[in-house]
Amino acid sequence: MKRSLAALALLLLIVPAFAQDTKAPTVTIKREVKQHATPGEYEVVLTFTCEGGTVSGYARYKENLTFSNKNASVTSTSDASSSFSFEGGQVKFLWTNLALRDMMVISYLVKNGGEEVKDSVKGNFGYVYDNTKQVVAVH
Repeated sequence: MKRSLAALALLLLIVPAFAQDTKAPTVTIKREVKQHATPGEYEVVLTFTCEGGTVSGYARYKENLTFSNKNASVTSTSDASSSFSFEGGQVKFLWTNLALRDMMVISYLVKNGGEEVKDSVKGNFGYVYDNTKQVVAVH
C-alpha cells in the first residue's frame, strides 16, 4: 500500500510538468513606409518580433492595399523563403516552413502607385500554434 501511495505521489509530481499550458508566442508587427525619390514609388518594410517561443510551420501574411493609381505594381524585395503574390490589391507572403524565433523582416516595393490610401491598409499575419489558428493584426 505504501508503494502504491508513493508511486501515485510521484506520478502527481511528474504529470503537471508535461501538462503545462502551451501559450502561443507573442508576435508583433511594425509597418514602415520608406518613400523613394521617384513619385509614387516606396518600399514597405514589415518587422515581425516573436517573444516567448517560436512560430514554425505554415504561416501567411496578407495585406489589402488601395492606391490612387490603378496601374501600380508591387514586387517582393526580400525573404526568399516565402512565396509572394500581388493580385487584386492584395499583397501575400506564404511560408510552408517558417521558423520565426526572435525577429524577421520582409519588404515589398510599390511602383507607379500614386499615393497610398493609408486608412485602407488592412493586414494580418496568420499561423497555427498547438493546432489553433492565431491571427495578429498590423500596427
